[in-house]
Amino acid sequence: MLWRRIQLLVERGASRSAWCSRCARAHGEEGFTLIELMIVLVILPLVIGGVSVAIITSLKDSNGVSGRVSDSSSAQITSASYVRDVQSAASITTTASASSPPPCGSGTVFVLGLSWAGTVGNTVVSYWEGPTSGDLVRIACTNGSPTPTGTDIVAHGLSPSSVTAAITPPGEAIKAAAGWTATAGISSVILGALESASAFNFDLLASPRSWTPTSGGVEGGGTPTPPPLVLLGSASPVLTCSGNGQIDVSGTVAMNPTGNGSATLSGNADLTATQIYTADQANPSNAISTSGNATYSPSGTPSSGPAIPDPYQSLVAPSTTGPPIYTDGNYHGPGVYQNTLSLSGQTNITMASGTYVLENGISLSGQATLTSASGGVFFYVTGGSINLSGNGKVTLEPMSSPPAPAPDLLIWQVSWDHQALGLSGNGSGNLFDGAIYAPGAQVGGTGNASLRVGSVVAESIACSGNGTTTVG
Repeated sequence: MLWRRIQLLVERGASRSAWCSRCARAHGEEGFTLIELMIVLVILPLVIGGVSVAIITSLKDSNGVSGRVSDSSSAQITSASYVRDVQSAASITTTASASSPPPCGSGTVFVLGLSWAGTVGNTVVSYWEGPTSGDLVRIACTNGSPTPTGTDIVAHGLSPSSVTAAITPPGEAIKAAAGWTATAGISSVILGALESASAFNFDLLASPRSWTPTSGGVEGGGTPTPPPLVLLGSASPVLTCSGNGQIDVSGTVAMNPTGNGSATLSGNADLTATQIYTADQANPSNAISTSGNATYSPSGTPSSGPAIPDPYQSLVAPSTTGPPIYTDGNYHGPGVYQNTLSLSGQTNITMASGTYVLENGISLSGQATLTSASGGVFFYVTGGSINLSGNGKVTLEPMSSPPAPAPDLLIWQVSWDHQALGLSGNGSGNLFDGAIYAPGAQVGGTGNASLRVGSVVAESIACSGNGTTTVG
């Protein structure tokens, strides 16, 4: 009997255990195995990491897009008024000292002035940096009044003194740096600025409506007409004159050195020009050094601005293959002269129209005279020197049509030929009615000769003796 009781209790316990097991399975409380738990611990960080990277990348992209929108907003706001102002302008200046009329308003740094005639009176618009640092301000004076009628902050957050106005062609930029000049000869005006926080730089280009191809400007990509005298040398001085020498320039003298003493005048020397321009923006008052009784005009501090780029630097050299080759040093006509072309005594030469490639220069001495025939000539000097001296007379005209590399270009001495162009002697009335281009050499007028040159783009220029050199 006892054994039967024990047997019943065991069977009842087994039945209850089986029932509890079924209940646990029914309610999902059986738990995880160790392997399952380890798999979850490995995979879960990978999933969370991937999601985190996607979120962070999205936030970064959002910040970048927001920054670019913020950067471009200054350019968009500025362009809304700037392009319209330049298109309307009849006159332009980049100096705050311009007069008749004076620039409108005031600020920390003057950038650009624009003026045009309205139905009642002149409108003058000026772009200034400041007075709050980092702001570009547009100030307008209308109806001929010097009192501002409107002030708009067109850009914020700019680097101080980073706003620039670049005028093309360079010759017109020089005029604008001296005062008001007509926009008829200007092909483009680029306003550049730098955002201080993001280092984002933007350039806005606009062209005056008054520009025409025949008004003196050059359409984008063209070769601008340079000032009459451009001195490209980087080391001072690039203009020296002594004795009783004189240099008269009908237009601008542009000197590229940034150090003191770009021009040195001594004795009774005299320099006269419409404008004297220096790239020494830090100390323009020290650009000209005088001693003795030397003088220059206009007197006072020269105009200053960026260095003038070489206006002929992209010219294509003429071909030296095909034309006839001469080696005896005598004149034969257009062609390649491998030895010095020598003209002396009382020789009178009228040079036939065409291109003369001078591999060892040209020499004129004695009473010899040299004249170009109808149609003009072009000298391409690849070596040696040009030495036109003596008591003879030289009258040369540039070619009136191609193959000269540029209009009115008379002499081109290559940049690696550093021998001076000696345009001297005692002859009177020597005329080089065209441009002389010698980017690596000095152009010199000495003796008692009177010399007239259409324009000069050279490393430097010198004069001495009693001669007068007229440019332009």
